[in-house]
Amino acid sequence: MTVLASRLFGEVPLGDDGGFVTRALELGARTIERSLYVGDKIGSDPTSLLLAQALLERLESLDVQARAALRARLAAETSADEMIGSYLAFHREELDPAALGGAGQDDAALLARLDLVGVAVHGTADEFFVLDYSFGRAVTDQLLAVKHDAGGAITDLTHES
Repeated sequence: MTVLASRLFGEVPLGDDGGFVTRALELGARTIERSLYVGDKIGSDPTSLLLAQALLERLESLDVQARAALRARLAAETSADEMIGSYLAFHREELDPAALGGAGQDDAALLARLDLVGVAVHGTADEFFVLDYSFGRAVTDQLLAVKHDAGGAITDLTHES
């Protein structure tokens, strides 16, 4: 059986359907449960496996890069193309203020409150590596996903549920 090795997630066995693991990890100042999903094609492609392992070793810096991209997108949004602003507004209306860490009406503070809750390695050209951000799986199923290519460059920012 193929194994994906990661400093943060440990060894993840990869079967015919890929692999999945959840670990309590500290990133930034918070330790929370974070999941890693690895697609079914990664274990059968040695090059993709090595690329996935390399990206996982850069997870902290990719998280910083992704958060900067989310902030930049929020700053550039207009009412015609608002994605992150509407995500934040929805959660501000729907969630208890305590779930939002006291961020109140400040969009930048609210965006900073997002947790990296999941990492997915799909192995496709435009969605090789995905970082999922949320206010917590216990309070919402809505995510902001930051998609990367195999080199770690951001290819897209999306709102998913």
